Amino acid sequence: MELPPKPQYIHNLEFMRILAPYVFASRVVRGKSVLDVGCGWGHGSWLLLAQGARQLAAADLDTTRLRHASSLCGGSQLAGIFAMDAQRLAFRDHSFEVVTCFEVIEHVPEPGALLCEIRRILTRDGILLLTTPNRSLRLLPLQRPWNSEHLREYRLGALRRFLRVYFPSVEVIGVRGSPREYAFYRRKWKQRPFRVYLGWLVPLLSVCTPPWLKRFARTRVNEARYGTVRDKDECIVNRPIPAPDAANWPFHVAEASRECLNFLAVCGFDSRRAQGVLEQITLARARRE
Repeated sequence: MELPPKPQYIHNLEFMRILAPYVFASRVVRGKSVLDVGCGWGHGSWLLLAQGARQLAAADLDTTRLRHASSLCGGSQLAGIFAMDAQRLAFRDHSFEVVTCFEVIEHVPEPGALLCEIRRILTRDGILLLTTPNRSLRLLPLQRPWNSEHLREYRLGALRRFLRVYFPSVEVIGVRGSPREYAFYRRKWKQRPFRVYLGWLVPLLSVCTPPWLKRFARTRVNEARYGTVRDKDECIVNRPIPAPDAANWPFHVAEASRECLNFLAVCGFDSRRAQGVLEQITLARARRE
């Protein structure tokens, strides 16, 4: 199976990182009605549909991305593309068996409202698959998210406690990369205290701070926030995109820890059903090992 062309503004590795949870989810959607909340450009929605989802709805607020998603999935009578606020989902109660919500919860002003809506539209044996970045890897104590679009980021314990307010069954695992890919993101995201806290102090001391120190702090903080693609990383970030099979993908599920890139939560109303889905998702990891 060949994926549709990726957006030009991101490199291959970032595209594969974003698509990784969809590759995992594709193992559990066959014959199911699926809602993809925050579908973005639609590559993940396309993959879920291609892997046998019985019916798929994709929702997002970005109309430009929705048009692209519609071009990918709109030719199928099984897919519907909707401009919709994730905190106010205009679907009937208990209308979806699987809901995917990948890297969305950190963006919305009311994450509780998002989870309430997802809980409402899930069937009684339905499953929510949710991912969010790992704050412990990306941020220092008291540091606000360096991604300006993120309103919050979660540590493992905080994410579990928050999800259990809305779902009786919550299992959280981690997403990691193969050694080179993981090392790239660790270098890009791991914050250095001197750089971050110097960036806080310079504005407070702006009257007496020498210009060279301001330039140093600004450069170092921007590097820490956004990272750079070094020449030696070119072969990593531009590696060919494989077929979307979890056994061959450069990212994989692992035990949840402070060192994961992202957390992947499996939430539902029936613990046996959630555990069964978790086993299906982790099956590819066992085969790799």
